[in-house]
Amino acid sequence: LSPVCLGSLRRAASINAEYMGNPQAKIGLFIHTVFPTSEVFRCLPHRTNIIRGITSADIIGFHTYDYARHFISSAKRLLHLDFETQEGGSLGVECNGRKLELQVSHVGVDSEHIANLASKPEIQRRAKELRDKYKGRRIILGIDELDIVKGTLLKIQAYKRFLEQHREWKKEIVIIQILKPTSNQLKGCRDDIIEAIENLKMGLGGDILEVREYSNATTSA
Repeated sequence: LSPVCLGSLRRAASINAEYMGNPQAKIGLFIHTVFPTSEVFRCLPHRTNIIRGITSADIIGFHTYDYARHFISSAKRLLHLDFETQEGGSLGVECNGRKLELQVSHVGVDSEHIANLASKPEIQRRAKELRDKYKGRRIILGIDELDIVKGTLLKIQAYKRFLEQHREWKKEIVIIQILKPTSNQLKGCRDDIIEAIENLKMGLGGDILEVREYSNATTSA
């Protein structure tokens, strides 16, 4: 959801909520990506409209406190909002006659579940096959959805640049990249990633990266 649209969304939600008999309906926005420092954010030509759109939500979530701190700094400099600690420990501010709350919700994994899966004989066998196949190399495992915001294309480009500058590592490391489809996959995202992978292999060798795509059927590229 674009933050710039939130102002219009709030007005639409207010009308719909009143119609549905719930004028106190709240809007929540979780920012899944990095929020830049205020120095970087203030370089955006539409910075004020963006920050106003974000602050149209009632609750704003961030992955880390650093991202929330960057947002607070931008909101203070652009909209002169001073966030304070609220009851319960969260940060908030009075904005346009209502309370705006910030929350920090770290993303984690179920480590116990992953450990149980990793200990299964089938997984142990497949892991040994990979270690034997790339014996003597450091194996880097990447699991990413085919979504432009995941940065998979940038990862491949960075890997290519690293090996071009440090060719002595060609026989020392290998990336096993797993690509997963996603419901909001942008058209051309997969094509761009596959093209970058093919260019990488063509220029530096086919044994520096292995790709596995998972969908209804499993294939290897």
